[in-house]
Amino acid sequence: MSTTHPIDRHVYDRAASLADLYRLVGEVYADCPALAWKESGEYRTLSYRELYERGAALGTALIGLGLQAREHVALLADNRPEWLICDFAILLCGAADVPRAADVTPQEISFIVAHSDSVIVIAENPA
Repeated sequence: MSTTHPIDRHVYDRAASLADLYRLVGEVYADCPALAWKESGEYRTLSYRELYERGAALGTALIGLGLQAREHVALLADNRPEWLICDFAILLCGAADVPRAADVTPQEISFIVAHSDSVIVIAENPA
């Protein structure tokens, strides 16, 4: 996998929407690492193509659950690759995310979700 790629600033000019920008970046920088993280003592990477594909797949599933453009989705998770994939998916659907890290009390989460008009909640874990 190549780790360097010339920057194509025109990709931003060609995008008609945020979803289109995500698709174009996935194509132009396909095999370049979009993010990296340490897991079980080893670094893992996710390419721009993989990030787009996973976001699009999850977005398709969210639409299958009935998510519509301009609706809200509560995203309750700490900083991790899955958070970014979920964020991409929500935005690709034309929806808005209501992000919150998992370091809040159950009462705070209940308040945030109840007042966010979220139709779907994505949580890092059951707790």
